[in-house]
Parts: sequence; C-alpha cells; structure tokens
Amino acid sequence: MYKNQLQELAQRSCFNLPSYTSLQEGPDHAPRFKAIVNFNGKIFKTPHYCSTLRQAEHSAAEVTLNSLTHRGPSHSLATKILMKKPQEEEEDQISEGLKKIKGSNNRFFTVGLVAAWYSSNIGVLLLNKYLLNNYGLKYPIFLIMCHMTTCSLFSYVAIAWMKVVPLQTLRSRVQFFKISVLSLVFYVSVVFRSISLYYLPVSFNQAIGATTPFFTAVFAYLMTLKRETWLTYLTLVLVVTGVILASGGESSFHLFGFIICVAATAARALKSVLQGIYDFISICSISIALYVS
Repeated sequence: MYKNQLQELAQRSCFNLPSYTSLQEGPDHAPRFKAIVNFNGKIFKTPHYCSTLRQAEHSAAEVTLNSLTHRGPSHSLATKILMKKPQEEEEDQISEGLKKIKGSNNRFFTVGLVAAWYSSNIGVLLLNKYLLNNYGLKYPIFLIMCHMTTCSLFSYVAIAWMKVVPLQTLRSRVQFFKISVLSLVFYVSVVFRSISLYYLPVSFNQAIGATTPFFTAVFAYLMTLKRETWLTYLTLVLVVTGVILASGGESSFHLFGFIICVAATAARALKSVLQGIYDFISICSISIALYVS
C-alpha cells in the first residue's frame, strides 16, 4: 500500500522512481530486515527491523510519506498531492463526486487492461499454433520479429498516446547492459515458447506456463535469499503437482516439447526476478518492455 502511494507520488511529481536497498541480520532460519529507500535523492529508512523484506520496504515507504507529509505546506509536495482539501463545502461535494467518477473509470480501465492482457496472450498463442501447424518452423525469425514488434508497439502506444507514464531514456552503460541481459532472457523465453507450440497443444502449453510463480520463487530464493510464506510455497507445490498429473494423462505429450516449454517458463520467471533485482531508478516497467522488445 505505502510502496504504491510512494511510487504514485514520484510519477505524478516527475521524480525518479523510488529505489530500495535492504540490510539483513540474524540467523538464516529467523532473519530480520531493514529497508532503505532513495526518494528523489533523499534517504529514508525503517526505524526497526522487520521479519520480512516486504514489511521492511513498506515500513520505509511509510516513513518517507510521513516525513514528506509533515513538512510545511509550501515545501511539502506530498502534502499538496496526497492531502488536498477544498476550501468550500460546495467544492468538497463536487470534488467527491469527481473522485467517485474517476474511481469508477479507473476500475473500468483496470478491468479493460486485464481483459486485453488475457485476450492478447491467448490470441498470440493461438496464432503461433496456427502458423506452426500450417507452415512449420520455416520462418522462425519472422515469427519472433512479429512478437517483439507487437510488444514494442503496444508499449509505445501506452507511453506516447495513452500517457500512462512519460518516456524515459537510458542514461548509462550500466543500464544498457542490464537491458541487454533482460532482452536476451526475454528472447530465449519467446523462442522456446514458440518452438514448444509446434509439439504441444495450446491448452497444455498454458498449463505448464501456470508454473511461472514456482520458478519465480525458486530464482528469487537462489539469487536474493528472499523467502515467501509457507502458504505460498504450499500453493506453488499444488500447482506444480497439478501440472505433473496433467502431463501424465496428456495424450499429446511430447518430451522434447515439454522440456522446451518448461525452459521457456523458467526463462520468463528469471526475467521477472532480474527486473526486480536490477536497480532501474529512472525507468518504469513499461519503458523497460519497450527497450527489451
């Protein structure tokens, strides 16, 4: 909650997105965390240790918001943005009405985005399956180029036309190297996913793709030692077990296609973890998608 508010404040203020670093102490079975947030060049940190990294980051974001809000109204941008008050009762009623309309529009916008994501994801899979079944792997480069072009096109539309976020540029060689690594992993994921569609039906491919959170949790633990709750791990085990049972009863099961599809799923999870680890201070996720494509 507080992290989202702090990120919204940074975006609306045209600041760099807040970046987080963490400190850990204690034994492996009971670690404690402190988080430090860099907000527009100012450093804020949690006043005490937390049991999880997520709690520590939220605590640091809360400290940042409180510090910005409690400054004088003429100096605190957070006060102006997060605590606006109408001067008259009539303006207050109008403002509340506009907020309700805006909130309703935001909900419709969110629902539309989710529906568009599912539709485009399924549509791309069905199109790839159709092309692979009818033309085989004669034009793999063209197929991957279409995928990358579409991804970059939608990212550009979101930035330039819909004005979801401002266009953000690469400012250093380090950022360029990180983007290059993400691009390579993303490319491997797309290529392997397309190849697997040649051997596996779309439904089975989607079922294997549902194990992405499992691989994300595994990579997150191996690369950052970040642990999730036991309920999360239990849920992931149930998902993987369901995929294993489905694999055993799948009439169109193909070992090579299965291995390639699992590799594509793991690559997609690795990209998500790398994007979370890399400190893209001034680049949002939509701009990253544009550059990666």
